[in-house]
Amino acid sequence: MRYLSAFNGKTLHDGSSRRALSKLPINLAATVEKVEMANGAWFDPNYGTGSVTQPQPFEAQFLMKFATKAAAEAEEAALKGLIGDNGTATASLNSGGTAQTCNATCKAVTINHKRSDFAFTVTLYFEPFTDWS
Repeated sequence: MRYLSAFNGKTLHDGSSRRALSKLPINLAATVEKVEMANGAWFDPNYGTGSVTQPQPFEAQFLMKFATKAAAEAEEAALKGLIGDNGTATASLNSGGTAQTCNATCKAVTINHKRSDFAFTVTLYFEPFTDWS
């Protein structure tokens, strides 16, 4: 399973108080409509010459659990502060291996509180502007 582990220096999955609930698709790029120019070069009207893929939006969901209400509220505020940030998203694999990164913008954050004041689920929505590598 590949999951989002960090964004812009913010740890989103640490295996204890922050756990990934969703997995990321392995291939997050879709083919674009390319046009072959008269000289034989390929042109993408959105991404320029030589482009073959367009990064696709993605979302990631996490369960956050904390020992105190203050810690949970601080984490919630920090997550909401990611909205509009441009940064590096890091995806890790359960089986280990090399992490992949892409540059993305955090577009939205949805937080759903659990019965406990110290736990909540959060869904982050991203718009990437580079492919995963």
